[in-house]
Amino acid sequence: MFYGVWGFYVMYRLFELVISKRNDKAHDFFEVGKEQKKYMMFIHISWFLALFFEYLYRGADLKLNMLNIFIIVLLFLSAVLRYLSMRELKDRWSTSVYLIEEERIVRTGIYKYFRHPNYFAVILEIFLIPFLFKLNITAVVFTILNGIFLYKRMSLENSILKGEYYERFK
Repeated sequence: MFYGVWGFYVMYRLFELVISKRNDKAHDFFEVGKEQKKYMMFIHISWFLALFFEYLYRGADLKLNMLNIFIIVLLFLSAVLRYLSMRELKDRWSTSVYLIEEERIVRTGIYKYFRHPNYFAVILEIFLIPFLFKLNITAVVFTILNGIFLYKRMSLENSILKGEYYERFK
């Protein structure tokens, strides 16, 4: 079961990268925070490797108990959040951060309720997938690393959303 879940998420992340690359070519927005992308890639690739090797070393098979069923439901909801985020942003969804005009900021759909639904979904996945298979070291270490990265990433995005980042370019 682990290898199926792991393989699914690897393929899903690769699919997202393809969508991101396609979307990046669909507009001419100015990219900011380019240096952050390498850290995001490092965290995600390392997370997949840590999942794989911790499972080989000490992982447990999935047992269907109430806690694991709840985790699976949360993972499904995180997938729904990611889908709604990508659907609402359309060709603006990307792994890159862009300066966009105020009138083009999306405030509809899921973005009426969450400022960063995609990141919330990633937070759930980074913790819950390893936790589901008793890979507690990976769950804790990468939840912390991802939290540090997302704090910086969301600070950048929030400054753009508030219009503060534009002041640097006037």
